[in-house]
Amino acid sequence: MKLTCIMVFITCLNVSASVFSQEKISLDVKKTKLGKVLQIIEQQSSYHFVYSASYVPVNKDVSITVTNTLVTDVLAAILNRTNLKYSVSDGGLIVISRNKEVPVTGTIKDALGGALPGASVRVKGTGIGTSTDINGKFSLNAPENAVLVVSYAGFQTKEVSIGTQTTINIVLVEDTKQLTDVVVTALGIKKERRALGYSVTQIGGETLTQARENNITNSLVGKVAGLDIAGTSGGAGAATNVTIRGVSSMGPSSQPLYVVNGIPMENSPVGYKSTIGIGNNGGQYDNAPDLGDAISNINPDDIESISVLKGAAASALYGNRAKAGVILITTKSGKGNSIEFSSNYVAEQVMDRTDWQYVYGQGVNGQKPTTQLAAASTGSSSWGAPLDGSNVIQFDGVSRPYTAQKNNIEDFYRTGGSWTNTLALNKSFTGGVIRLSASDLTNRSVVPNSGLNRQNFTLSSTFDPIKNLVIDARVNYILEQAKNRPMLSDGAGNANYNAAFLPTSVNIATLQPGKKPDGNELSYNTGNPYATNPWFAANDFIHDTKRERLLSSVSAKYTFDNGLFLQARAGRDSYNDNYIAVTPSGTAYDADGGYTEQNSKFSDINVDGLIGKSFKIDDISITPNIGASYRRTESEGVTNGGANFQLFGIYTLANTGGKSVSAYKRDQETQSVYGTLEVAYKDILYLTGSARSDWFSTLATPGRDNKLNTIYPAVSGSFVFSELWKPSFLSFGKLRAGYAMVGQATGPFPNPTLLQFT
Repeated sequence: MKLTCIMVFITCLNVSASVFSQEKISLDVKKTKLGKVLQIIEQQSSYHFVYSASYVPVNKDVSITVTNTLVTDVLAAILNRTNLKYSVSDGGLIVISRNKEVPVTGTIKDALGGALPGASVRVKGTGIGTSTDINGKFSLNAPENAVLVVSYAGFQTKEVSIGTQTTINIVLVEDTKQLTDVVVTALGIKKERRALGYSVTQIGGETLTQARENNITNSLVGKVAGLDIAGTSGGAGAATNVTIRGVSSMGPSSQPLYVVNGIPMENSPVGYKSTIGIGNNGGQYDNAPDLGDAISNINPDDIESISVLKGAAASALYGNRAKAGVILITTKSGKGNSIEFSSNYVAEQVMDRTDWQYVYGQGVNGQKPTTQLAAASTGSSSWGAPLDGSNVIQFDGVSRPYTAQKNNIEDFYRTGGSWTNTLALNKSFTGGVIRLSASDLTNRSVVPNSGLNRQNFTLSSTFDPIKNLVIDARVNYILEQAKNRPMLSDGAGNANYNAAFLPTSVNIATLQPGKKPDGNELSYNTGNPYATNPWFAANDFIHDTKRERLLSSVSAKYTFDNGLFLQARAGRDSYNDNYIAVTPSGTAYDADGGYTEQNSKFSDINVDGLIGKSFKIDDISITPNIGASYRRTESEGVTNGGANFQLFGIYTLANTGGKSVSAYKRDQETQSVYGTLEVAYKDILYLTGSARSDWFSTLATPGRDNKLNTIYPAVSGSFVFSELWKPSFLSFGKLRAGYAMVGQATGPFPNPTLLQFT
């Protein structure tokens, strides 16, 4: 009888438990407090809740809509992403309690042992999460036996079971596919490639050192679609002309804007727009060497990545300086505790691309020279008789075989080479990391008696002194010495030009050593004294430059817990240049010679601030950013010149006769405001707009508030302005597809005006 009662009692309990577990309810609540939702569940079911308001967020808003759903499933949905669990008793009591938490600490590193700052660490299935500090360390409280989900841009996401561990070290593996999908855009903001409505190409720094160039822009050849790179015959350290998607200026330069670590950098070739003739302006008779540009000073070993922004929509945030596109350069930051050393040697040879005729020799009107005077007066002409191997008198009175000289290019130029050595030290410390690198470049140019030496010293540090604040500081000190930069004119003093255009039957070796025993130029073309003997131009002309440069920047970014960020940056680019040019005594076109020396200074200060936050409304994400910037550029220079050396071969300013002095000084200021707005729908559809307004000090009138306000709008779709556009007034019209930017303009314009942009 007792056994029967026990069996009946157990059966009743099972039936009761089964009934409870099968109870279903329907709910439709919007932003209702959790405590109220639990009361509604009690009213619609036979369950009763037991919990403490000290750990259950009864005031948390809950929105849920279910129909005829198990109570246990409803609770699972409500308590998801919380640190709460529940248990159901046989009597229908539901006890809500906290999961037992344990403190977990650890580090996140890459496969090489480098720390990954800013990596996301969260507990799977909950809202618990944090991010790593500058040393890749993290700490959080997690439920027992929880699973950590670790993610970082460019690396594969990894799930790690905690188990009973309290300290855990995690290594992430690079995700090559993901790396190509995240790119650096304007203002240094990283975005997914799919979110962009314009073209951006990103190149890793390691590709720039595979076939090393002294000017890093030459390393971009063939790596970026729509990027045209044209070097000059200016030797080592010469400027490079970069054009993105065609010519964008009626002037001699269509160079893009270079931005290094978020700071815009002036890169006009030395001499461009000069009022005193220093450097090479690009004219046919501009008798000066190529003195290089600013971007060539950067050491390729210090570059982390390069992003090329193409088109107005990509570069509008940088204003008028970015009309030709933008090239963003990010230098390396410290990584872990390590020592890096690289040594690289590149040999250089000149390629002879000439396709001269080798049928006729020196002379004119089909006749060989018959006298020394006739030979010397036709030093650039190959219109003589057919080459027959007979002995024919030449410019120096010596008769030589009348045969084709096909190796003049190879005989004049030598095998050059660049040897680069870089040593970098990386050190991590509590709250930060530091990188110190030193690099030395020694170049032996293919042009005789020419070369380049450059030393780079770089110090970069990133640290987070307090929670949510990251400070980044970088300094790059550069010393550069160039010896005898080649001339770029079409003859006078240009060794390259005259080596290439010798008569077919004249061997360039016969022009050595380039001067007579008395020190005067050995002229091979008396008919044109500006055709300088190439050996004399290479060995006796002087075009030496020295540069001392300091690139410095500091940035601070504070991110609030709600995602709002404040960013401030400041940078200064300054350099001092010294240039000495000597036309030697005894030069055929200037027998008395001359001396020029210029000392110039340049300073460019940029300061900017940016604020932004991402908002989400259902399936729509809205991300606005607003910023302002200040730029001040100062430059000055003094040139001392002297003509007619009084004592032959003494190349000093004091030894010249007629002396002259010229100077210049410039001071410009630009103030700007700008903003971006990105709207995304389910990470599928994106619309991005940007606008910028500049005030230029050079366009202001003293005593009047009439600074010209120039607006640079861009949307990565397209839009049309159909209203009157005046300074400080911008009217957005309808969005239309298929338009491209047809011009850049400032108001006011007559009404109506139709402007088309992308």
